[in-house]
Amino acid sequence: MFNNPEQAILKSWDTNAKAWTQAVRNREIESRNRVTNLAIVDAILAQDFQSMLDVGCGEGWLIRKIASTRPGAKSVDYMGIDGSEDLIRLAQKADPRHTYLNLTYQQLHLDTLPRKFDLIVCNFSLFGKESVDDLLIKLKNLLTENGRILIQTLHVADETTGWQAGSWQGFSERFTDPAPWYKRNHQAWLQTFEQAGLVVSKHRITQDPSSLQTCSVIFILIASNHSAECVEDWLDAEEARQ
Repeated sequence: MFNNPEQAILKSWDTNAKAWTQAVRNREIESRNRVTNLAIVDAILAQDFQSMLDVGCGEGWLIRKIASTRPGAKSVDYMGIDGSEDLIRLAQKADPRHTYLNLTYQQLHLDTLPRKFDLIVCNFSLFGKESVDDLLIKLKNLLTENGRILIQTLHVADETTGWQAGSWQGFSERFTDPAPWYKRNHQAWLQTFEQAGLVVSKHRITQDPSSLQTCSVIFILIASNHSAECVEDWLDAEEARQ
């Protein structure tokens, strides 16, 4: 279907960097506004961590949001990386206090970052096949002792996996050249994690509260050589407060 889908993903994000930034900052993406932004923020803030790496950070909204809720944290404790040079430039301009590096997943290695992290977050940033398989192994090695990886991604209910054509359906006409993506269902994700030496500690499937439409799945992962908690769903923040 695609000559080089991994390269097509990077090309698409470079092409649409400004359109994406405008859509995020103007709150034009309804599913993010209603469900997934709050879900990832709540999941992060429920963790015990000091340092955080945002992988595929885009224009940097998540680091800015988390840092704003933790005023005592040091600026060096937050770092974002992204393969799009334009997105990183926009993140740096909006948030000069924290570190944003232009690194593709293929370029990420232990010696390209100055430290390890308590928490590594991938928020709708795992679109490829080989790049993601390799990335998760690298991320495991970037965790501090007892560190965790937190992934939010599309929830796929059917059995099919494989490369899919991309679409900007529901987005503005500013978006062009949609990126392909590699479709994984729940079992495929579990196999990918196992191959990387990771196990699921907890997971949650998010839903739109009005339509009850499934929006995403969030995985919390730990290295397989650590003692895993039982795999379980956790309550929505609102349910927990009741």
